[in-house]
Amino acid sequence: MEQTSNGGFPEPLPGEPVRQVRCRHEACGTDTRVRIPFDLSAEAVRRVICEGCGRPYECDGVVDEGVPEAPPAVGEPKPAVARPRPSRVPGWLSDPDSPVWKYLSIPVAAAAVIGALALIQGC
Repeated sequence: MEQTSNGGFPEPLPGEPVRQVRCRHEACGTDTRVRIPFDLSAEAVRRVICEGCGRPYECDGVVDEGVPEAPPAVGEPKPAVARPRPSRVPGWLSDPDSPVWKYLSIPVAAAAVIGALALIQGC
C-alpha cells in the first residue's frame, strides 16, 4: 500500500528540523505540500502522490516554501523557544459563551437598534 500522506514521503523524525516544499499537480489543480528533512534539497522531491486525487505525478516545479531557522551548529547552544505572552484580557471577556457576554449583549444590541432608528428618522 502506497503512503498518501506527505506526498508519499516518510514524515521527518519528531524534533528534526524540516523544510516544506510545494508541488502543483496541473491535472487536478491541487498543491501538494511535502515536509522533508532540513538537510535534504527541495530538488530531491520529484515524484509526488497528489493530496487531491491520490495519483502519483512527476513534479516539475518544486516551490521551496521556506526553511525554518537553521539548526545551530554542533557545539552551539540552541536558541531559546519564544513562549506566547499571557493574555491581558480577563477570561470572561475572551469567552463568548460566558454569562457576562450573554447579559451584556442584550443592552448593547438594544442601544445599537435605537441608535440606528434615530439616524434613520433624522432625530
